[in-house]
Amino acid sequence: MAKPYLLYKTSNNIYYAEILLPDGSHANKKSTGCKNRADAERTVMGWIVNGTIPARLNGKENKKIDVNKIALLNNLRNYDFTPEEVKTIAEILKNRKLIQSFVVYASPQSKPIEEFLEEFWNFDTSPYIQEKKLRGQSIHRDYCISLHARLKRYWYPHITGKSVGEITREDITGIFTDKAVAKLAPKTINSIISAMTIPMKWAYCHGLTDINCYDGIIKCSTKSKKREVLTLEQAMAVFCTDWENDTAKLANMLAFYTGMRQGEIAALRLEDIGTDRIYIRHSWSKYEGLLENIGYSDPKKICFHAWRHLWCSRISDLISDKRVIMTGSGHKTEFMLDHYAEHLEREHALEKLQRVQEKVFLPVIKKAESGIGVKMIRTEEDIEKCNF
Repeated sequence: MAKPYLLYKTSNNIYYAEILLPDGSHANKKSTGCKNRADAERTVMGWIVNGTIPARLNGKENKKIDVNKIALLNNLRNYDFTPEEVKTIAEILKNRKLIQSFVVYASPQSKPIEEFLEEFWNFDTSPYIQEKKLRGQSIHRDYCISLHARLKRYWYPHITGKSVGEITREDITGIFTDKAVAKLAPKTINSIISAMTIPMKWAYCHGLTDINCYDGIIKCSTKSKKREVLTLEQAMAVFCTDWENDTAKLANMLAFYTGMRQGEIAALRLEDIGTDRIYIRHSWSKYEGLLENIGYSDPKKICFHAWRHLWCSRISDLISDKRVIMTGSGHKTEFMLDHYAEHLEREHALEKLQRVQEKVFLPVIKKAESGIGVKMIRTEEDIEKCNF
């Protein structure tokens, strides 16, 4: 019967052994520390019986290596594994807390993170956006473009070269230590975080990563700044000033009188304008500034949207029923208020709004230009299309 080892004698008369492993291969040569063959054989047999061989016999560390482990490592180096077998091995190591995560080569998890994110925020091809639309949820192109821009500016420098399955919680929280990010407004920082956590949550739910790196991320506390609201006297000064662009003046007057958003005004079509009302069915997304020659202390704080703030503020002074105001402003509020608003007579609310608009805003418009009262119609379908 063949012996389960081979012995070699070196020039210094020390015997070395190669032990036969279960897979038929041999372990690396190990010194027995013996110059006598019989002593060397007894030493080697002791290793075999006990199932261990020394990593280094006379070194500072006399660590023992299990023969079965050596065979296992050799198998891992030499065997051909299927993707499922590779996944099983990795899962075992992960379950034993020996590795945190793993990415199988040529698997969906190995997709480069930049490639995944570019596709995710592409409004025309994103599977995430397609899913939202199928579920009746709205998402705007400008929103996707904005978050994609934040990825390129703040995230790519930190994660380029990684795969989807390699992104960890530390990668996400590390953005808070970025000096360029730290100096930004809390709301902007939260948007930057969302640009990454939304895709990673979707990836986790669709099996593209095994790492939940998005839950529990504490975002910045945001406190809304006090809104700047013009007085009626300042509004009158604006419209009594010479304007270089009559179209811009008309748009601002319309916003002042009706409280419409800039995007809603920009999207108006001829068929949206009735004899005594405007039908709001669409929205545009561009923004522009306001005149600076009326003596306002800080004109940079006043934008086109200021007309809407003014409208809501002054209408609220005269109408206490928020359900009536919602009919004109298109705001969405808490569920119960929305529920009660559904039972409010829309035409009655519009007539009430028109009376208040004529009382508060029409004198200003008349002094600058001749005008008439205008109602706005916001159906539930219209509101959904505009994504208020």
